[in-house]
Amino acid sequence: MKEILLLSAGFVAGFVAAKYWKIKTKGLIEKQAQEKEKNLEKILEYMREKDSVGNNDIEKLLNVSDATATRYMEELEKQGKAVQVGDGRSARYKIN
Repeated sequence: MKEILLLSAGFVAGFVAAKYWKIKTKGLIEKQAQEKEKNLEKILEYMREKDSVGNNDIEKLLNVSDATATRYMEELEKQGKAVQVGDGRSARYKIN
């Protein structure tokens, strides 16, 4: 009987923990999505001021890594808001 009570308590505790984690994770994901959209808009504003921008410009603007800057620019390309000119280290991006 004692084992059944302990097992039941374990299931309840696990269920509660899973619900809490799901709620906490959902809030974090929403926050990250909002930050991403805000950063994409910052990039577009910056691009409107410049003829073209490179990855290094985006890294400095947002204080992010090279990989993150690349992902942001790929997202803007996918959305049709930016176009890449050139490739490799000399790649630049312009407003589309």
